[in-house]
Amino acid sequence: MDLPDSPTQRDTRDRFITTRDPADEVAATLDLMSLNPQSASPGHTARLAAATGVPLNRRVLAYHEPPPAASSDPLMAQARELARPLYARAGSAPAGSSGTTGKDRKISTFPYKILDAPGMIDDFYLNLISWSSQNIVAIALGNCAYIWKADTGEVTLVSEGPEDTHIASLDFSNDGQFLGIGYPSGAVELWDVESQSKLRTMSGHSAQVGCLSWHEHILSSGCQDGSIWHHDVRIARHKVMELLGHQGEVCGLKWRSDGELLASGGNDNVLNVWDGRLGDVGTASASARSAARWTKRNHTAAVKAVAWCPWQPSLLASGGGTSDATVHIWNTTTGRAVALARHARADLFYPVVTAPEGVHDDPRVSDQLDHGPQLPLDGEGRGDPGRARLARAL
Repeated sequence: MDLPDSPTQRDTRDRFITTRDPADEVAATLDLMSLNPQSASPGHTARLAAATGVPLNRRVLAYHEPPPAASSDPLMAQARELARPLYARAGSAPAGSSGTTGKDRKISTFPYKILDAPGMIDDFYLNLISWSSQNIVAIALGNCAYIWKADTGEVTLVSEGPEDTHIASLDFSNDGQFLGIGYPSGAVELWDVESQSKLRTMSGHSAQVGCLSWHEHILSSGCQDGSIWHHDVRIARHKVMELLGHQGEVCGLKWRSDGELLASGGNDNVLNVWDGRLGDVGTASASARSAARWTKRNHTAAVKAVAWCPWQPSLLASGGGTSDATVHIWNTTTGRAVALARHARADLFYPVVTAPEGVHDDPRVSDQLDHGPQLPLDGEGRGDPGRARLARAL
């Protein structure tokens, strides 16, 4: 049985190129296509039409009604706006953006936040600031460690050491839940940030621990005697590796984010890059020694500033002290230097804390441009007349 024709037939024609089947299409003359049979050879016109497959009296392009309007669904509109940057031309600014894309952006030379830090020790070889992945800054003032929450501006005392000593270094764990603290005696303490309670003390170093760096459960410590220890904070026998490659104090220490490499800088003007995979439990005994993968002696002053490139993990930057004033960029895969900046400002290579990924884009940070709170005074209640100001431009 034949089915009746549908009352509504879908128009399958394109807006510009029509279907060529209907015989009653609007005819087009060859004059409109510059194929006038009166001025051209009929045989040539016929051959040209046969070669191209275009009938002599059939329109090729025709204009019809415009396509239907875009959907008014708000979800679809939002999806189109989110996808718009993916199809934007290179160098064009996104809609609603006041900035200019494709040009060098200007970085302000003024700090966005200033914290008063009375009692902070002025010592080049100490590392007294750490910024966690939870947007919390830890600062060592004398024998006390405080945390400042960037979201709320709240200041909290985390730890307080003996009155006759001071904190030499501190560093947050990768998840921001724990804080490692090093002392001149060689002891390394592990603190719980949330409860402000000490979890354990890991001893063994014979001199000051001036720098710390975390990778997962491994806390690495750099000592004044030139040694670097890997501590596994999960087990009682915490020392799982010792690295010997510096003749002076280790003052810079930084794990790469994937944990495969560890960079260290020393007062002996040496930069070392270590194989981090050797520092886990079960791969080496506590008395094992490891040789550096790369040793660089290009600096002429203490190497304290070491930083891994966040978007190209194989690149490592190292900065020398006042008499050196240079920054070297290294390819840690090949061991070759790829860039050098000379005559840089000497104060550039003092400890600079960078915000964790995502903090710069937090709108709450831009709302906190007022003057920061004053941190508590030292244990005896006396303020430092020449109190240091922590000013770091992001």
